Amino acid sequence: MKHKPFTLDIPDSVIPVRTAEWYEEEGLVRIKMQKFEGGLGRWLCRVLKKPTYAVVNLDEQGSFIWRRCDGATSVGCILDDLRQETRERFEKEGLRHRSYFFLRMLHSRGLISLRLPEPTPGEPGGGKQGPGGV
Repeated sequence: MKHKPFTLDIPDSVIPVRTAEWYEEEGLVRIKMQKFEGGLGRWLCRVLKKPTYAVVNLDEQGSFIWRRCDGATSVGCILDDLRQETRERFEKEGLRHRSYFFLRMLHSRGLISLRLPEPTPGEPGGGKQGPGGV
C-alpha cells in the first residue's frame, strides 16, 4: 500500500489563522486543545469533573510563530521575521524546516487553518467588477 508523500513545504503566500483558544503566561503561549471530538468523551470528562481540553505549552520559537498566525501575516513574512529574530541560528539550526513542520502539525491538529491570500485587483479573478459586470 502506497502512502501519499508528506511534504513540509507550505507556499510562502499562505496565511495561517489561529482556530484554538490560547493565552500567554510568563511570555510563552499556552493553547487549549480539545481532548475529544465526540460526545462520549466530553460526557465522561463532565462526569469525572475533568477539563475537556489539554493545555499545549509552546516554547519560545513556537510562541513567536503562533503570535503571528493572526490571519493577516503570510508564512513567508513569519519566516522572514523569525530569521531576523534568530539571526545566524536560523540557518545553523534548520529553523525553516522546523517551522514548516510546526505549522503542519498545528494544521493537522486543527489549531490553525491555512488560507490563500485574497487576489488583488489586476490579477486574474481579483478585484471588483465595474458597472455591467465589466
